[in-house]
Amino acid sequence: MSIRKAGCALVLCAFLVHPWRLFAQDAKGAFGEVFEVRVTNVDIVATDSKGNPIPGLTEASFEIYEDGKRQEITNFSE
Repeated sequence: MSIRKAGCALVLCAFLVHPWRLFAQDAKGAFGEVFEVRVTNVDIVATDSKGNPIPGLTEASFEIYEDGKRQEITNFSE
């Protein structure tokens, strides 16, 4: 085996043994922003006095409050 082939084989073995070093990122070199997103699903069944479902309700038909403060409805589906 030539020295060149042996060197290439050694480098290849090093990457196979420690592949995580190729992708590791030091926390000091990290950049970006962290966002906290809270999503709460509220399932509602709207019925009339006879128990029949009320069709055609829209997002504007509902108000959601948390600790007395009105919250924005960001996603709505019937």
